[in-house]
Amino acid sequence: MRDFFAILAILAAVVGLGVFRVPDENALVAAGIQAAAEGAVYQARHPVAVSVKGRVVTARGRVETEAERAALLSRLAALDGVEEVVDALVLMPDVSPFVLEITSDDAVRFAGHLPTEAMAARLRALFGADPGLPLATGTPDRAWDGVAERVAEQLALLLQGEMRIEDRQVLLRGQAHLPRTVQQIEAALTGLPEDYTVTLEVTALDDGLPYSLLVERDPLMGQRLSGKLPPDFDLAAFDVLGVAQERDLTQAPLPLDAPGFAGAVTATLPLMATIEAGTLAVSPDMLTLSGGPVSPDIMAEAQALRDLLPDEMTLRLALIPADDGPDLSFTARWDGAALVLSGRVPRDFPLDDVEARFGQPPDAVRLVRGPYPDLDDWDEGIWPGLRALKGLQSGVLEWDGAQLKLVGRAVDPVARRMAVRRAGPGAELKIDLADDGAPAHFTLRYDPAKGGSVLGKLPAGLSMPALAEALHLDALRGRPPVSPEGNGAPVLRALHALEPFLRDMDSLVLDHRNGGTRLEIALTQGSDVDAIADRLAPQMGEVTLALRAAAPALEGTRRFHAILRVPQVFRDGFWFPETAIVPEPQPCAEAMAMARPVPFAPGQFTPDLTAAWPLAALAGVARTCQRLPARVLTIDVEVGASPLPALNRQLARRRAEALRDAFVLRGVDPDRLRIDSRPVAGADRVSYRWD
Repeated sequence: MRDFFAILAILAAVVGLGVFRVPDENALVAAGIQAAAEGAVYQARHPVAVSVKGRVVTARGRVETEAERAALLSRLAALDGVEEVVDALVLMPDVSPFVLEITSDDAVRFAGHLPTEAMAARLRALFGADPGLPLATGTPDRAWDGVAERVAEQLALLLQGEMRIEDRQVLLRGQAHLPRTVQQIEAALTGLPEDYTVTLEVTALDDGLPYSLLVERDPLMGQRLSGKLPPDFDLAAFDVLGVAQERDLTQAPLPLDAPGFAGAVTATLPLMATIEAGTLAVSPDMLTLSGGPVSPDIMAEAQALRDLLPDEMTLRLALIPADDGPDLSFTARWDGAALVLSGRVPRDFPLDDVEARFGQPPDAVRLVRGPYPDLDDWDEGIWPGLRALKGLQSGVLEWDGAQLKLVGRAVDPVARRMAVRRAGPGAELKIDLADDGAPAHFTLRYDPAKGGSVLGKLPAGLSMPALAEALHLDALRGRPPVSPEGNGAPVLRALHALEPFLRDMDSLVLDHRNGGTRLEIALTQGSDVDAIADRLAPQMGEVTLALRAAAPALEGTRRFHAILRVPQVFRDGFWFPETAIVPEPQPCAEAMAMARPVPFAPGQFTPDLTAAWPLAALAGVARTCQRLPARVLTIDVEVGASPLPALNRQLARRRAEALRDAFVLRGVDPDRLRIDSRPVAGADRVSYRWD
């Protein structure tokens, strides 16, 4: 731009002095014409040089077309004072296809053509070599120059490679040092014009991972070496460690940016050789040394490493000093109620795990902790021993790191066998039985408000946890012994058969004596006692079953149901969930939607025998929400189970009527109820809405 304004200034000076009106052809005239001529060719695509002799202008350079030649000569001829224009312009050849190839390895080689001198200069600066290629026309578009330069810039990033651009077909292949360079190249070539097709075949010589070293030493398992080292690292440095049972060391193909890594490893390996059990981990910015026990001298050498490591590397030490105290030991005493711990354990002994494994926290802890943590799973024998001890009436567990000893008393053979199995092979056990020899006889009682309890002596095959699980209870009260004789399987089968109706039981009494079992159950209000008895009878086997309807509780009685785990209140002859629903449209709609659906057997009009509690829960919400002013609860039933629409229509209507009748029976205002039913092509569905 400065050249352009300079030209204008010269022209203005020449014109102002009236140079062209001077008849003599002197230097001032030639200078004016020179300035005007250079301005006329300033915008040419390729550099054009002009020279002036007198009033004759000579143009030298390259043009791409005859039209461009004619335009340049015409502009020069039209300049004031020019008498003749000499054409020394060279017409560039037009090539097709337009190809540029560059190969970069030990040397850089060029082939093909270039479109401009400017591109030749940029390639020369990029590769440090003269392309020496002829100029030509024929590039497919004006974007070609920029594309070629961008691809050449990516080629310059490779260790070796080649590029070829033929019209709009781009190929770049070769090998980069690191994967991040490959990613950089991929990103750079992503934004090429849409008409260009790119083939990219670039791989990374290195995996991209930083230098690393992991040395693991164990007196029993031996030594393991793994990691990635600099290419010139002397592997003989590892000889100081002795023979490695596992060795997985690789060396980077080219150096990485971590100049202090090799020196840190070399300085630390002799120290690692003095640690019998431990780990050395080295990365470009951190060195971690752990293990032990170590002597004070070795500890001092480890501290001195801080002065040997480069500034960019952090040292982390986790070395355990040698322990001159008594041997480690662990003792647990259990009397059936209290657990007492004593002994000398590692510094990091997980006391919280005792509660998790044993099932209750220790009542007294008299443990002394040593100075170093557990590096070799010293406590691994304690945990199976604690589980075995928990199943005994009383006992003592001893562990010295090698041998587990358990002495105690089991309530029955089942408990003893369980303790033996839990203690595992190799344990030294002495477990006596506590059975009194009397035949099994017990009574199991359940009440929703009080939970369950067992009194008596269980037959073989029964346990308190098994009975509690069958009743869906967390636990049962009582500590009955278990007889080594008898058969508790029929009792468990009978209780498991009750599972669909557990939430509907208002009381249960199971009496087992003289080899026989009687089961008496009172079902909650709204249950079909006779139909449920018919369903259960074939599943009772040797157990005698007696069902009856539960007597109504006092109005307003409250309880927390042990199986359902919800608070309940007795109103108008039924137990309902006691909720804190605000009688507003949204909370009421959400409560109805979240309630357990009322089950219907396929093809049946009436709710299933297990529907007593779902009906009570829904009716309880409806009773609360009918306080909404001017709101009506619509029971919407859709049925599509049958291929016959008429049958689906009748099923939907009859089910809707059955639900409405059940709601009314449970105290819902019939004037605030409405039913809607229809056959559908999909699955059966019941929904509720407040209109």
